[in-house]
Amino acid sequence: MSLLDPYIPLLFYLAVWFVIYGLAVLLKADKHGIVAKPYYLMLKTVAFNSWLERIGGRFRRGWLAFFDIGAAMGIGLLAFVIYSFINNAVGLFRHSSSAGPTLLIIPLPGLTIGWDIFPYILLAIAVLLIPHEMAHGIASVLDKVPIKSSGVFMAVFLPGGFVEIDEENLAKRKARTKLRVFAAGSFTNVATWALVLVLLVALYQPAPAGVLVTGFTNGSPAQMNGMPQWSIITQVNNSTTLDAQHLGLYLSTLSPGSTVTVHLSNPSQTLTFTTGKSETNSSRAILGVITANYVPLRYQFLPVYSSYQLLTAFSWMQLILLGVALVNMLPLFPFDGDRYLDTVLGVLGLKSTKNVRIVASVISLGLLSSNIILSYNFRREYEGKVLCKSCFRDSLERKVRRTISHWDMFSPDDHVAVAVSGGKDSLTLLMILHKLWKRFPRTRITAVTVDEGIAGYREEAVDLATKYCENLGVEHEVVSFEELYGYGLDDFLKNKQERMTACSYCGVFRRKAINLAAKKVGANKIATAHNLDDIVQTYILNLFQGDAERFVRFSPVLKDPRGLFLTRVKPLCEIPEREIVMYGYAEDLEFQTASCPYMTEALRNELRTVLNKLELAHPGVTFSAYRAMLRLRSLAEPNLAPSHLQPCKSCGEPTTFEICEACKMQGINSAIPEIPA
Repeated sequence: MSLLDPYIPLLFYLAVWFVIYGLAVLLKADKHGIVAKPYYLMLKTVAFNSWLERIGGRFRRGWLAFFDIGAAMGIGLLAFVIYSFINNAVGLFRHSSSAGPTLLIIPLPGLTIGWDIFPYILLAIAVLLIPHEMAHGIASVLDKVPIKSSGVFMAVFLPGGFVEIDEENLAKRKARTKLRVFAAGSFTNVATWALVLVLLVALYQPAPAGVLVTGFTNGSPAQMNGMPQWSIITQVNNSTTLDAQHLGLYLSTLSPGSTVTVHLSNPSQTLTFTTGKSETNSSRAILGVITANYVPLRYQFLPVYSSYQLLTAFSWMQLILLGVALVNMLPLFPFDGDRYLDTVLGVLGLKSTKNVRIVASVISLGLLSSNIILSYNFRREYEGKVLCKSCFRDSLERKVRRTISHWDMFSPDDHVAVAVSGGKDSLTLLMILHKLWKRFPRTRITAVTVDEGIAGYREEAVDLATKYCENLGVEHEVVSFEELYGYGLDDFLKNKQERMTACSYCGVFRRKAINLAAKKVGANKIATAHNLDDIVQTYILNLFQGDAERFVRFSPVLKDPRGLFLTRVKPLCEIPEREIVMYGYAEDLEFQTASCPYMTEALRNELRTVLNKLELAHPGVTFSAYRAMLRLRSLAEPNLAPSHLQPCKSCGEPTTFEICEACKMQGINSAIPEIPA
């Protein structure tokens, strides 16, 4: 595929745009009221004025009541948007998970948004702008405020409409008229948002009722066996598929080459064929379909594909209408909220509103800017620094390089197996080591991923790991618990009547799986993505468990002096977890969204919450604990007896005992039958 391929649709669109612009200039479209510029086309006319007057006059009482409600609600909208921005800015400053980023996204199809969603965004923007401007016009004509002109425009990618009101005439009108006009646009957007919400509830069922097939992958088993696009998967074998997650969970229990009977509606039919093999995980069965949740209409008056498109359009309208309506009510020039505030101040008897408006605009601009800046800037509370995205990224990468150098983790001829789970830590480690790898061509890195067999959780992470390895050109090896041990973690735990936490088993099996995968690819070192928080948590857990030896033996480099076993290194050991998340945002990394279903079983999860609260209240406490670990290690090391790893008598993997923990766990579980592939 050419590097230009993703941009061809955008280039074609721009070419068509400039052809239209050229024709408008050649045909002298300005004679017909069409203003043609390279970046927009606008039809400016008085023809729409009489139309707006007729609409306003036909339902005059209804419109007056509607805009009176809007004028009254304007106070609430103005107060709510200020409160929301203050609350969100505080949340972003404190890195609260409840705060959301405020981002400025220019809708450029093929660049900032996909072509598949471009039509829906285009429609949502049109539904936002055209009624907004019409509302201003109708509110004006109700009190006979003249409209100079009105029209529609297309600014390359953005459609809209406008109404030019006689501002001098409006300024002389009563406060009630001005409040109606200034609040009309945002209130109409909120009303439109509410209407869309009502339509969603009225037209669609509250929950999905199947899996909609919107497309197929290359070499799709489903497509090759006649599954139609826009059909609905309702059942696979005897398992009902209520949504895409149910389908994924069921397929995770099958092996490639399994025979499946798929029940479809639209049209109603049954297909029997064998599952294919995932390109990213050879042990995972696939149908080869691109899916979406099928939310049925309450009354089937549209074809399935039209129902899906309408639902998607409604979803985008919901997102855009309310957000823009609220921002427009900020008391910030030139937003409607500024002029609304000016009128309210006049009603309250303030003769000169200029200074108050300036202060309100400055505060509003500060709130808006702080939300945007805090969404992009990165704070280090323990250093008292605020860094821009570029400086933060460079700073974190330098810290990792210093850690690698200080602990002498790598040599130029190393072959490093990077443990990549698909989560934020491992993808960050892969990204940084890949940048280093380009500077040291003799060094080789290979990503190794372990599929533990946790249904509905690991699939997304394995896909992400594969995607980033392909993008970076890094070799990738995937191994699974089922392949290595004969069963996935879910199946292992089902057969344990009395057991430890899932994390206890998973951690042991995972460490061994990473060792085996690293040997398989011929690596001499293993790099894991344990961050500062992970290491301090482990340090305290060892303290709680009374494991004094592990308590003082910590090291970012675990090396067998005899060279019998692979060296393990932790390049992120001095990077806080929060900074890894921020680095991911800076690099636009896509992280796994699902949480492990077993995470609540672990004491570590409770400890993480406590330490996060302490770090928030006392910045730097985590680093202090880390430095204390290193100090205790240096004090205790001379008095510690050497700890020599030896091969497990069962599997040959490193252990300090005769039999490694993984083999002991498998031995305890020997009664479990092997799961058929």
